[in-house]
Amino acid sequence: MSIKAVKSAYTLIELLTVLSIISSVLSILMLILRSVRLQAENTVCRYNLKQNFYLLSLYSTDNNGCWPRTDYPFHTNQFYRINSQNMHGPVYYLWRAGYLANPKTWYCPLSPDRFEYNWQQDSSIRPNITGAASSYQYRMFFVCNWPSRLISTSRKIKQKPANSGILRPDNHYDLAVWVDSFDNNSSSKHSWHRITRKWNVLFNDSSVISRRDIDNIIPHLDMSYWHSGDWRINLPNGKKDDCHNEAFLWHFFDTGSWVFNGKEPL
Repeated sequence: MSIKAVKSAYTLIELLTVLSIISSVLSILMLILRSVRLQAENTVCRYNLKQNFYLLSLYSTDNNGCWPRTDYPFHTNQFYRINSQNMHGPVYYLWRAGYLANPKTWYCPLSPDRFEYNWQQDSSIRPNITGAASSYQYRMFFVCNWPSRLISTSRKIKQKPANSGILRPDNHYDLAVWVDSFDNNSSSKHSWHRITRKWNVLFNDSSVISRRDIDNIIPHLDMSYWHSGDWRINLPNGKKDDCHNEAFLWHFFDTGSWVFNGKEPL
């Protein structure tokens, strides 16, 4: 009887060992499958940005080489929403003017902002009444840099979009024009780009690269109106914009470095 008991106990140990091995293998497989899925969705994200470049190219062909710009001088965070009251977002105009019928390429599969949540699909495709939030951010470039326009002296200058500069892709090198959204969301809505600290960036030469925010700076930046700007153009006082967070952010997307004029973001 004692020999049988030993044999029975040994068999149970073997069973537990096999189950443990199977569990470990399944865990590894799940991690691999998750990684493969994220890589596949990241590939879709990069493909979307490429398609968005062709969309911009179609527009520029019909508009003397210029890319869409806003009719309303405001900062880039405005254009996180495609269609809303009193907002004249260039991305929305691209759809309304018929340059694309289905704006699915405006949505990254790694973002909480999804096409099906933002657009109504019945007899036709149209944005929701309350507005449609894109998961990509379009760079308004010169138009967005009005850091002191509420001050009387700034109002006298009366910078207009035409004077601030129209975005012409042939005039610049290494210009980030469309990126994964950097708007501040609640933690429950963070995209995988923010979690993995990697943002895909479309440049004006149609290339798409990934910028890694190794120090996790982006989630902690103040992106409010008062911190909007663009490092490539001067402030109304003639100085380079090294005092607004969004200027540093575009510098990071353009160059991969947070340091500009010896300074870092606030």
